[in-house]
Parts: sequence; structure tokens; C-alpha cells
Amino acid sequence: MTALRHSAAALMLLTVLGLTAPSADACPFCTQELGRTMIDDLSKASLVVYGGLTNPKLGAGPLEEGSTDFEIESVIKPHKLLDGKKKITLNKYFNQPGVKFALFADVYKDRIDPLRLVPIEHGSELVTYLTKAHAIREAPMTKRLEYCFPYLNSKEFEVSLDAYREFANADYKDYKDLARSFDPKVLRGWLDDPKTPPYRFGLYASLLGHCGKAEDAKYLRKLILEPERHKGSGLDGMMFGYIHIDPKEGWAFLEKQVADKDRDFNTRYACLRTIRFLWSQYPELVGRPNIAHAALAAAEFPDLADFAIDDLRKWQRWDLTRDIIEIGKRPTHDVGVIHRAILRFALQADQQAKDQPLRAMAHSHVEMRRKLDPEQVQETIEILKIESQANGTSQ
Repeated sequence: MTALRHSAAALMLLTVLGLTAPSADACPFCTQELGRTMIDDLSKASLVVYGGLTNPKLGAGPLEEGSTDFEIESVIKPHKLLDGKKKITLNKYFNQPGVKFALFADVYKDRIDPLRLVPIEHGSELVTYLTKAHAIREAPMTKRLEYCFPYLNSKEFEVSLDAYREFANADYKDYKDLARSFDPKVLRGWLDDPKTPPYRFGLYASLLGHCGKAEDAKYLRKLILEPERHKGSGLDGMMFGYIHIDPKEGWAFLEKQVADKDRDFNTRYACLRTIRFLWSQYPELVGRPNIAHAALAAAEFPDLADFAIDDLRKWQRWDLTRDIIEIGKRPTHDVGVIHRAILRFALQADQQAKDQPLRAMAHSHVEMRRKLDPEQVQETIEILKIESQANGTSQ
């Protein structure tokens, strides 16, 4: 295989495995309903108004878009073009009489171009939500999230979803300290509400972990053990919340869960996600050696082994070289993806481990794999080089 083919194959494998550096520190416990928010659109739009569509006219020819009047009832984001006007004309055909909308529009050379039309029911709080959001548009992200927090449980889906997406798209650092000021009773009420979608449990439980007390730790433990309520969603947020309130009992609980052969893959993988989060954000809660050994426990399961071994490699836990190489000798772990993960670990341990016996062990493993499949070893070296370049480190 040529060097070019090695690089192309390595880059493709990196993409598949997700071994390149993460793009952002977005909410670690939000996994669904992601996307742009109306507050984002509010910032980008030239003007935002509330009202209804009237007087729709079709274009005279196939290349003409027609026109529609927009009757303004209130201005959410002002623009000088709106001064003194109760009606604006859009250069597009919309035939939706009787429906109220929030119109997000751009302005170019006095031409109003619609960007987004959001239907609004009578009595909706969406207009208030957007109007107040516009007033804090220049405030720090923490202030924006503080504003959105009470709307997370809005009775209106569009409002509640938009507030959730604000948290989902935010950096964790923007709300971790803010969460200490939240009311744990409010968060427990949302978690107890049968109308709360399961995908929100992770966010709500993690927020509770920041502001909760001893009784909230017990509450989260009980919630984790009630899969009929959360449907397996948000377990990592619940376990983090439990550990953050009560590190000793919460960590012992997680260690038991991740090593339990009777637990399903989703539960054990949620444990691994929590382990990763603790390593990156809160290693002092239980100590990095304990976190690394919990990841090693996850590697005992063939369906988690490659993920956990790659985590340990990124954490440079070369002290576990012997354990990881031994894992690959088990019949249950005689799987291609696991062997490749161990090879990646051994290649880097061979270069970076300070303990000479462990380094020699890693080198011996690499040479053994080289005899079995020299092309795979060379391809893995290319993978590690590309990963190193993507992460801005030397290899």
C-alpha cells in the first residue's frame, strides 16, 4: 500500500472511530433535539416582528415569487425600516390566512427577505420569550442560560425546545457554576413530571447534581434504578449528578454498575461516558487512578473494550500496559477492533512509557502484531500521526 493510500485509509478510520479532537465542549448530557435556536436566529436576523399574513399575490410569471403583506402587531427586534409602519411587504407568496407568525427577516438595500416564519398560537408566551431574549442579546452566555432556565418546562413545545437547545449548544463551562443557584425542588419536579421527555433527564439530573443536597443524591440513585421512567436515556447525567453530590457513595455505585455482567450495553456505556466526563472535568472527585481503573473494568466487556482502551491511551495510562495486552489474549476479546485498539495503545506506550519493563512489553506486542500483519501496523502508525496532527500534539 502506498503512503497516500495509508493516509487516506487512516483518515477515513479516524473519522469512523472519532479519534480526532472534539470540536467543542458542548453540553455533555444533551443527546437529542439539537439544532439552531430561535434566540440564535434573533441575533442574526435584521428584524423580527409578530403578526399575520394578508393580501397574498402570485407572481406574474414562473420566475416571479409574488408578494404578501405582513400586518405587524408587535415588534420583537426593531429596524429603522419598520419606523412608523404597521405593515410591510414580503417579496414572496404566502397563503396562510388566520395564522399568526413570528417573522425573522433580513434586510438588504431596503428589501425584506424572510428567513424564518414560526407559527404562534393565540396567547402564546413565545413573543414574550423572544422579546425579553432580545433585551439581553449582548449579555454573557451565562446570563442567557439563566434567562432560559425557567422556560425549559414551558407548556409550549416551541419555547421549551428552544430553551433546551440553548443549553444543548452551550459550553459546559457556561452553566456549571450557574447551576449551583438553581432550585433542586424545581429540577426534581421536572424529572418527576411524566410529560418530561426521557432525553432531557441527563441535563436535568446533571443540573441537580450541582445544586442538590444529600437527599437529592438518594433521589438520583433511585431514579437510575427505575428504567421504566427514563427509558435508559440520560443515565450518564444521572450518575454524574449522584457522584457530584456524594462522591464516595456515587462512585462506588458506578464502579458496581460498570462491572456488572447483568447490565446491558447502554448502561455500561453510560458509565463509561460518565467516567470520561469525570476524567476531563472533575478528576479530583474520586482521583484519576480510580477513574482509569474503572475504564479498565469497562474493557473487560468485548462490546466496550475498544472504547475504553482508546480512552486509556489518550489518558496515557501506560501503567496499565500489562493489563491491556493481557485483555487481548482472551478468546472473548479476539475481535479486530479490540486488537487494533490495543495496537494503538502499544505503539504509543512503546514510545512514551517511562517504565522500561512496560515499554519493552509494549514493543514486544507491536513486533508480534507486525509479524502477523505488517500492513495493519503501518496503517495504525499513520492513523496515530494524523490523530496527533489533528490534536496539535507531537507523535
